[in-house]
Amino acid sequence: ALQQEISHKKHQALLGQHYWALVEEDPTPRRPAVGRLSSQAPDIDGVVHIDGAVVSGDLVCVEITAAKAYDFMARVVPSPATPVGSAER
Repeated sequence: ALQQEISHKKHQALLGQHYWALVEEDPTPRRPAVGRLSSQAPDIDGVVHIDGAVVSGDLVCVEITAAKAYDFMARVVPSPATPVGSAER
């Protein structure tokens, strides 16, 4: 429980920031696409649920719109003119 509280607090600091995300699962009629930020390791860390027109394999710029203890919710935004850094942990 303490780890979840710490993680949630750190993730809240990322709200509104833009990051690159790799889409791993296509959206379905019932859920958004699923992807990962560069800071999220498969089978270890959470995921980012992505709202927007994306398909598996896309590398998209997203804005973090909500954060839970381990997962993020995000929306696709236009790619920036300069590269975006990865999420700090």
